[in-house]
Amino acid sequence: MNYFPFERITYTSKLDPEEVIQKMAEQVEPAQFMEFGTPDITKPCPYKGEVTAQGFDIKRIPNNRGGELFAPRASGIVEKGIRGTIIEVELSYNRSPRQIRIFLSIAFLACLYPMLSTWIQHQPISGEDYTPLVLLFILYLFYMLNFSTESKKVKQDLAVMLESEVVPNETGV
Repeated sequence: MNYFPFERITYTSKLDPEEVIQKMAEQVEPAQFMEFGTPDITKPCPYKGEVTAQGFDIKRIPNNRGGELFAPRASGIVEKGIRGTIIEVELSYNRSPRQIRIFLSIAFLACLYPMLSTWIQHQPISGEDYTPLVLLFILYLFYMLNFSTESKKVKQDLAVMLESEVVPNETGV
């Protein structure tokens, strides 16, 4: 089980790398520097980002206003393999996994502070001291649920778009 919003997936496709890049380019709208208003959901491209000859860096276009926050970023490298094309994809939020871990660690320590200060003063710990910790846990669950839901959509879309299959990961990452 993955405890952070970060996932690595490897796809294999029978298409040539050039065909994979071409199919990606057809499905991806170029990212704009500044976008105003609500996204246009009538556009045929379900993704926005950048596709190059070596890989891609894309993000799913949400159907609603708040979906942009939880849409994972998919970065991938397309390589020619022995049995077809290998596409290595990394799913994460816009922030790097290291930044997310640092934020969660600092927030966890900040939530522990009231409990530790009460314990150091040799006073009983009340239920109010657990409130920030419980709220942080609920926020974390919400964060991970949204990431897993959105990443599942991206994984399915990529498999269909690239006409590929997921290679089982032996490392457990």
